[in-house]
Amino acid sequence: MSSEIRKKFNDHMEFHGLAHHTKRGYIAAMKGLANYYNLAPDNLSDDQVRAYFRHLLLERKLA
Repeated sequence: MSSEIRKKFNDHMEFHGLAHHTKRGYIAAMKGLANYYNLAPDNLSDDQVRAYFRHLLLERKLA
């Protein structure tokens, strides 16, 4: 995740008062998504994000 996108993401989470561990989890999830497609998160389509969630649910058996 680029530093500009990461800063915006952090600012958004800070604004909403998320706990430190929650923010770390969300950042890790965004990294996983970006790594899965080898693209920056802001370059992904809604369909790609849905397909990634489907992959996590059905293939990796995550909730």
